[in-house]
Amino acid sequence: MLYLTLVQGFDQTKAGGVNLLFFLPAAAVALCIHLRRGQVDWRMALRCLPFGAVFALLGAWLARVLDAAWLSKGFAVLVLLMGLRELLGGLGPFRSGKDKENG
Repeated sequence: MLYLTLVQGFDQTKAGGVNLLFFLPAAAVALCIHLRRGQVDWRMALRCLPFGAVFALLGAWLARVLDAAWLSKGFAVLVLLMGLRELLGGLGPFRSGKDKENG
């Protein structure tokens, strides 16, 4: 997305759309592979589904009402917070078992 916004001059909304265009087929293939291997936790997927749907609708609405500059700044803050969370070791009880074993 950086290339699309900084080099190609796309606004944040259009760059996000192009990003989704490339992401969705890859996600579909990955889902098929995980389904074949029996690696999908259906209980967790069904628990997450309502939240994903609500926040997808909220994101679509925000993309329509906010200026691209605000979307870009909001995304930058989100990425910064996620990076800090990773650097500082996650969220304690929400860390996966694998992370706890490795320190």
